[in-house]
Amino acid sequence: MGKPALLHELSLGWGNPCTTPPPDIDTLPGLPRVRWALTLLDHTFEADAWTHAGEHKPGDGWARRIGVTRTTPPRTWTPEAKGRVRRANLRKRLDARIPLFAQELFDAELAARPGYFFPVED
Repeated sequence: MGKPALLHELSLGWGNPCTTPPPDIDTLPGLPRVRWALTLLDHTFEADAWTHAGEHKPGDGWARRIGVTRTTPPRTWTPEAKGRVRRANLRKRLDARIPLFAQELFDAELAARPGYFFPVED
């Protein structure tokens, strides 16, 4: 399985949360604190995109913002896989630290926390 595609979100927004942007400057409809926004599919074009943002100098109140969004949802573990890995990790830790009593402590921990080591799907 390949790497998930990323969306690079670039925007120029008002950087000071305690003040409002000047009223004579155009902003995006419905977003009074954002002057310019763009979504890129390829990160290599980011430098070219900022050239279209207009002339803004440090200290003028506007701040560049860069965000990254995944286009595919992250993979999640099944409850059975979580429980299997949790039990295996517990067993490895016990075998490494106290091998003589590992089985006894392993069984006691499984009995004490069955919801953690044998999770069920909600």
